[in-house]
Amino acid sequence: NLPPLNLQPSFSLSGKVGVAGANPEDSLPTGIRFSLEPKDRILYRGEKASAQEDSNGTFTFPALTADPYWLDVFTVPSGYYVKAATLGASDALSVPIQAASGARLEVVLGSDSSSVSGQVNDREHQPIADATVVLAANPPRSARTDQDGKFTLSGIIPGDYRVAAFTGL
Repeated sequence: NLPPLNLQPSFSLSGKVGVAGANPEDSLPTGIRFSLEPKDRILYRGEKASAQEDSNGTFTFPALTADPYWLDVFTVPSGYYVKAATLGASDALSVPIQAASGARLEVVLGSDSSSVSGQVNDREHQPIADATVVLAANPPRSARTDQDGKFTLSGIIPGDYRVAAFTGL
């Protein structure tokens, strides 16, 4: 005895990328890729759960089922970060999105990233060359100090972080 087979129609999910504070005539960053990971199952054969932004800032997932998905945004150009992503009133970055026919995914990039510069010194206040400096972020960021113990971490999303330095790694 086989269990019943539940067939669902597929649909497409479209979206648009924008940059917070940008003017409509400003060019958009390009090459951004997206993926959707089903929350509680594996992908069905033929289900397309990846998309790439085109030159107009739009993207489409062409064949999805009406299931909850986790959104992932990657290949965001240097100097930008994903500030927000919404599907209707849902925050698509913190909870699985429930895609439905006719829904539109809005992704907002921020360009107000910062950098952190500093110097790593030992207890005698002498610079430490070739130390690893790690910024606890998602994903973690790291840099190596130069011969003067100086480092710079760029493209950091606004927020509160911890920074640590290590030698011998």
